[in-house]
Amino acid sequence: CTWGVSKGSSIPMVMTSSSLVFGPIFIEDWKLEYSVHKCPRLLQRELTIIFPGQDVTTLYAVPTFQPSEVDLIQPLGIADVSAAKDFLLEKFLRWGNHVQEKITALGFFCDLIDPCSGLPMTSSSNTIYSEVDGCELLLKYKTRNVLSCKIIEHPKWRSCCYPATLFTTAPPEVLQSVIKDISYTTPTELTPFSGSDESLR
Repeated sequence: CTWGVSKGSSIPMVMTSSSLVFGPIFIEDWKLEYSVHKCPRLLQRELTIIFPGQDVTTLYAVPTFQPSEVDLIQPLGIADVSAAKDFLLEKFLRWGNHVQEKITALGFFCDLIDPCSGLPMTSSSNTIYSEVDGCELLLKYKTRNVLSCKIIEHPKWRSCCYPATLFTTAPPEVLQSVIKDISYTTPTELTPFSGSDESLR
């Protein structure tokens, strides 16, 4: 997966004024944290290629983080790491697809970035979105280098987290209302990766 790891980016990393609209907010039911951001110009340049034909000046970025019981910056061959990533990927896609379905039904654009490929799920593009560079630009989260890769560090969960992003043209108040409704839909059909979630609160 390309989540949380960057091997080079076309997004220049410079300090900009805050793009934050609201958040971060932690959804207890889904064990998922999200924030909403107006896309700054530096990011808009990248998004014109990722979402061709879309007016990127109207886009909002919604980066999400899920806490993990294991440090995910370990080789995929380790069983616990692979199982945790599979579980968190499926949970993000379930949540994100709920959000996308409701927002598009209201007439707004919405697309998820596939955490495994870095490509948009529904838009036609071969340009990869870097979760690390996006979160560094939008949230000013710290990064560190592990071997040849740059990884994002959540201020609370460090590298024990799973980042993923969606983009939408829905106004913040519409987006928040949609997410609030979905937050009460507990993903009971998903089998937890392992153990108790108490440590993730």
